[in-house]
Amino acid sequence: MQATKMICGILLVLVTLMVVSLPVIAAEKPDKDGDVKVTLTELPVAVRATLVQAVGNGQILEIEKEASGIYSADVLKDGQKIDIEIDANGNLIKSEVDKEKDEGKEEERDEVNVTLNDVPPAVAATIQNEAGSGTIDKIEKEEVKGATVYEAKITKDGKKTEVKVAEDGTLIKSKGCCKDKKECGKKETEENEKD
Repeated sequence: MQATKMICGILLVLVTLMVVSLPVIAAEKPDKDGDVKVTLTELPVAVRATLVQAVGNGQILEIEKEASGIYSADVLKDGQKIDIEIDANGNLIKSEVDKEKDEGKEEERDEVNVTLNDVPPAVAATIQNEAGSGTIDKIEKEEVKGATVYEAKITKDGKKTEVKVAEDGTLIKSKGCCKDKKECGKKETEENEKD
């Protein structure tokens, strides 16, 4: 009985979101990074279900399928803009308040483009290890509440990925999620606490 109520609730939210979101979200051509805006109905079933659950009573502002295959959604919930990332299998990767765009708050992150020669040796080694035979397209140095994080965009075997590395060379995030799935939730929580 309880499972039936939960399924009915999820279906109600899904139908409501589809009706409300369809006029707002329109499919478009890929942007310069290869990201494509998509509608809720264009999402794979598992991705859609995860997004609907994560949005709750919020409003979907935009959904994109990134070139890496990750689905990214901007959501307005309780007066705050939330960034949500979901992999193609429907696994929630990230759900956090967008500090940069949250109204009434100062920008909390400073990003600076750097080269591999500009980063600490441990960071360079981790990025090179993750890139392997691929190419490192861009590296950004970010300051998040006093902590330095390096974000590298890598093209490997024709696929674009993103790698986040701590200043000490520790891999924080790779290919949309942490290397160790058990550590992913813990590391995301730690990142959110830093933000």
